[in-house]
Amino acid sequence: MWIDTHVHVIDSARWPMSSNKGYRANAAERGTAEELLACMDAHGITGAVVVQPSGYGTDHRALHDALARAPERLRGIGMVEAPTDVAALARQPGIVGLRLNVTDYDGGVLPRERLERLLGAAAEAGLLVQILASAEVLAGHADALASSSAPVVLDHLGSPRSGDGVAASAFEALCGLAARNPWIYAKLSAPFRIDASGAPWPEAAAVARRLLQAFGPERCIWGSDWPFIALGDAPRPAYADLLAWVDTAVGLHLEHVMSLTPQRLFGLTAAAA
Repeated sequence: MWIDTHVHVIDSARWPMSSNKGYRANAAERGTAEELLACMDAHGITGAVVVQPSGYGTDHRALHDALARAPERLRGIGMVEAPTDVAALARQPGIVGLRLNVTDYDGGVLPRERLERLLGAAAEAGLLVQILASAEVLAGHADALASSSAPVVLDHLGSPRSGDGVAASAFEALCGLAARNPWIYAKLSAPFRIDASGAPWPEAAAVARRLLQAFGPERCIWGSDWPFIALGDAPRPAYADLLAWVDTAVGLHLEHVMSLTPQRLFGLTAAAA
């Protein structure tokens, strides 16, 4: 059972992006629920985690529609504006976590008080917290993340700056979190976001191996970032190349990273196969 833990549903024809924050997909950038399920079937992916894109903000209609189409195969990560909204999000069918998109939605700024309140609200509601932020921002909140009782997922390889390498101080601070909190997970996703060299993304593979060393296969998961939006003029990667990349990057740990760990973390089971 292979699981892709980072995909988006973008269906602007049915649900236009109306948020005044976040990335607004253009007309050519789409990935409907039907197209997602077809992509999964074509590549042998049994389950997936649908992550709310920043351009939809807290409008979850496209996300809920996707989850309703394949409740046994899909789980959802939503967004909230305030900690008081977390409990209501947790009651929505198929929702297992909330997303903090600091990079695209919050202007790169994550106040400590807001982070701590959201982590606390998520823990009370039984949700995990998925964070997209630069390695520098994440490292600046190391103490808050280390004390979180809600599971925390660090998106897109911890988002180190391209070219910094695995020895950068902020990235090493993220790796140090592995020993401080057993509920922090590293998502080995979207290598093309940090490595502009193209497939097979060797710099990103080195970052993935360092995270795997720090967190262990029991706390690493894989995601594609399908349908690959916000790339400017760069070509979109091929899904098959991303599968080949994770196979090379994690080697013998592939079953944990693509199956056992995400099954446990997101409540997806082999019964969905």
